[in-house]
Amino acid sequence: LVHTLADLFLTLLLLRFLFQYLRVDFYNPISQIIYKTTAPVTTRAQRLFYFLPIEVVCLALLLVFQLLYIWLMQQLYISAGLMLENESLINLIFLAVKRTLNEALWIFTLSIFFQALFSWFGNAYNSPMGRLFNEMNEPLLRPIRKYLPNAAGLDFSSLIVLILLNTIRAGVTLPTYLM
Repeated sequence: LVHTLADLFLTLLLLRFLFQYLRVDFYNPISQIIYKTTAPVTTRAQRLFYFLPIEVVCLALLLVFQLLYIWLMQQLYISAGLMLENESLINLIFLAVKRTLNEALWIFTLSIFFQALFSWFGNAYNSPMGRLFNEMNEPLLRPIRKYLPNAAGLDFSSLIVLILLNTIRAGVTLPTYLM
């Protein structure tokens, strides 16, 4: 239960950060759901750190909550006898960054996959979710499309980016209690 609820909250915070960083349409209904869901936490933090951009505040919140989540999972594993000792603060910070990177790579992998599926259906591509995927993935796909021409009307940039994302994700190893 802790794992599921924490993952949901952390994913929403990560999506908010990514949407703000990538300048995804604020008025998209899906963006609105994510902004409104995370607003109670992010607005309070932004009031405290008013001198920082919201993207930085959101990323800092994400890393702090990742640290808390990792620490809580370690305590649960230690109390169950599945882990022997706590990790140092430096290792916790490193794990929080790795876990955040792993989740971001997974989100991009899923969004590119669904964007490719949506391209098979004409109207789905123009739906709010289709536009969201397009706005989110275009910064990753554009450099590949620049160098890789369409082959008989087929765009292979999604496939190449998916291979690259999964290769990077395979290099980001996490302990089993954080998967």
